[in-house]
Amino acid sequence: MALALGVAGAASPARGQVGARVFSDTLVTQDPNPANELELLPGWTRGSGQTGLSFSFELEKKLSQNTSLQLSDAINDPTRRRLRATTGLSNLEVLAKWAFYKSDKHEMRIAIGPDLFLPTGEIAAGADGHARGGPLLMFAKGMGDLPTDGPLFYLRPIAIQADAGYLPTWSGYESDVAQADVALSYSMPYLAASGDPVSRVPIVSGLVPIVEFNYQQVIDGRSDKTPPEFLITPELGYQTDSYQLTIGGQFGLNGYAHSDEKSAVVGMLSLYLAHIIPATRWTPF
Repeated sequence: MALALGVAGAASPARGQVGARVFSDTLVTQDPNPANELELLPGWTRGSGQTGLSFSFELEKKLSQNTSLQLSDAINDPTRRRLRATTGLSNLEVLAKWAFYKSDKHEMRIAIGPDLFLPTGEIAAGADGHARGGPLLMFAKGMGDLPTDGPLFYLRPIAIQADAGYLPTWSGYESDVAQADVALSYSMPYLAASGDPVSRVPIVSGLVPIVEFNYQQVIDGRSDKTPPEFLITPELGYQTDSYQLTIGGQFGLNGYAHSDEKSAVVGMLSLYLAHIIPATRWTPF
């Protein structure tokens, strides 16, 4: 990029790096790593009597070494069999992260922050009409502290990322949502850096297979609580120093999830702005 060529920047840790671990981006689970990053996510969904297209984005800016501010939104284009629908923006999500704990030795980071959804979107396109928000806890742990000898060596590339939140509405009818996500990944770049010869093959060396388990439920609302919605999101990422490409699908695991959203296909391009545009490494605090 021309802008990057004209700016001198000091070396900085890789995006999402804790010790020797560079955590991969996931399609759903929020990570606890403050970063300078832009994510673009085109998607397609099929549910009960309708299909839909969407294009989401997430822009995150580090405010200090341990804090960041993330803005997210989406353009939804639902198409129904019998009812007319409107193309429009979803609600604006604002997430402030504070990574209050990090252990390089154990490849672990924990963060917390308010996760807010502001009613700026088009209700006919699927946006909510009232503000919602609450605390979100984020966690990441790599298995690089396992022994380097024997079969446990091949478990070291495994990483766990998770989040859990409670998001009540602030006005209108009461609708308190609980959510949680867990992502398991296996990093071939991590294995290659550890000296494994097979994982250093060019086609293989950037691959990161990931599987996520997602939960959401209205635990208190106008019509009482809803049944829990459980989904699985298998995906495959390809990670470099500057970007990550990911493709995945989401499928319902229980009856309520099947009736609400039977399947989805999502792609993601994550751009690590600190490597592409060094000037973005600047932080105000």
